[in-house]
Amino acid sequence: MCWFYKPDDYFDIPWHRKKGAGPIIINAIHDIDSMRFLFGDLLSIQAVHANNARGYEVEDTAVALLTFESGIISTLTVSDAIVSPFNWEMTSAENPDYPVEVGFSCLVGGTKGCLSIPSLEVKTNASHYSWKEKIITKQNSIEKKSPLTAQIENFHKVVIDSAEPKVSGREGLETLKITLALKAASRTGNTIILQDFDPTIVD
Repeated sequence: MCWFYKPDDYFDIPWHRKKGAGPIIINAIHDIDSMRFLFGDLLSIQAVHANNARGYEVEDTAVALLTFESGIISTLTVSDAIVSPFNWEMTSAENPDYPVEVGFSCLVGGTKGCLSIPSLEVKTNASHYSWKEKIITKQNSIEKKSPLTAQIENFHKVVIDSAEPKVSGREGLETLKITLALKAASRTGNTIILQDFDPTIVD
């Protein structure tokens, strides 16, 4: 989930209200990037959007259903018109510009348990897997480090030719393609098959 409320003065900048902006391309792109890291390549996307909260050209809310090549099915919800702590910025405590909230922005579920992110809390059955069995919780340890600092450190090493980029430009382009496919799916109502999608013809 990527839910938060952008203050009204954010939209005093004209392009924030115009086609080409919106929380899908500005905010959800980062969540898509994380999902690709966790789950691999995407097969298809379905999506809907609305701009009911503010009525601007851009969406203020969108919901997507993503199918991965591995068979994983995921939902992604994004809104810049919901007062909520359910977003990476608040729950990760990585950026001092945002207030810290205890909670999650992503839940991963499987046949042997579920995982809350960013807390890395795992819930599973105590003995065998059943809805009638007691759920136990395991808290995984987390190394706290500023991602902004780590990015600059890696960038510096790349510049002086002592390291490779942690993420390639091609990975960034693929995430952008998927984000544009999500926008196209929400606009047209069609299921977008990623291998057939040409981002250069997006309206």
